Amino acid sequence: MSSDVLYKTNRPGPSLLALSKVMGVNLFGVGGIDYRAMLETQAQILGLPFLVQVNNCQTAADFTKSDTGVFDVAVDASGRVGTNAIKMTSTGALNGTQYLETKLIDESKVPAPGPGSKGVNQTDWRDTRYLGFWVTNTSAGDFSTAGEMKVAIVNNGVESTQVNVQAIVNDVHQWFQIDMNGESWTRDRVEKLRFYGNVGASEDLFVCDIVRYQYAFDRGPLYGCAFPIKSGTTITQGEQVRWTIEGLITSSTAQVADLGTCVLYADGVQVSPGGTLVGNAARSNWAIIPGTYMYIHRVSATTINGEGLIWSAARTSIGVTDGVDELAVSKGLEAGGAANDDIFVLKRMGADYISA
Repeated sequence: MSSDVLYKTNRPGPSLLALSKVMGVNLFGVGGIDYRAMLETQAQILGLPFLVQVNNCQTAADFTKSDTGVFDVAVDASGRVGTNAIKMTSTGALNGTQYLETKLIDESKVPAPGPGSKGVNQTDWRDTRYLGFWVTNTSAGDFSTAGEMKVAIVNNGVESTQVNVQAIVNDVHQWFQIDMNGESWTRDRVEKLRFYGNVGASEDLFVCDIVRYQYAFDRGPLYGCAFPIKSGTTITQGEQVRWTIEGLITSSTAQVADLGTCVLYADGVQVSPGGTLVGNAARSNWAIIPGTYMYIHRVSATTINGEGLIWSAARTSIGVTDGVDELAVSKGLEAGGAANDDIFVLKRMGADYISA
């Protein structure tokens, strides 16, 4: 079994699998009556995420093709997170047997062989329950039927059950999520991630920011009170920070995406006063903003950056009426481009969000 899970200790919330190994305590009881259930409940209430980047989708060379000239891959400068997204193209007609795959599944790197792996590059994903990523198209109808793209992992040489990607809604970004527990994916020795296509020729699907995570909320991963620091950005302990989808940056003027004062931890230890953390491409350095709760939510119409959001229908929200004192349930950290767009939103304790 790979010991790679033990390296993921630099997250706001602990890896409970790693914790059980270090403590030598069985956190996995029967029927939810155990320490694990208690700790998971507390993490979700407080908003302490445990999330690991699988692949940042910035480099086409990270992916290999089963059938070159039939199912191809490139990067496209339309990334939801980062400059690029992975563009998956049916150069020819696909029948569900052609796939693109990546072995770079551990912070955009190939995992190191672990104990018992017999030299095979494998990593332990059992500390996370969900796998997800952003999906979109740019041509109406591309990959617009559920199951025209399927996702699977290869664990210790055995491919998992393939899971349908949802129907792609034209020209909006939506989050795709797999409950790996629900799909009964064995994932103690994960080697590869695969994408299967089953469409006619000349269709494109764009994938961005592939991550795995333990806690889901609403449409995607629970970020809660923490978020990665933007790659290359230095943040000082106690500094005020601002949200961007690329990661947290320092706040120097008042903006609608300001979050307030942050707390920095490095490998589970609070950074000393005046100390700093620098964001990296693996998105493994985080800042905590106590009292906030960030997550992905779907809007039912175009919304404005910073607008208060209220209930609309079918697990979606809409912006509050201008000038009307309405109690909004959250605030958009970014604008919603169209109906059915998934955006990042913010809840904050004791705060009302009212449109100007």
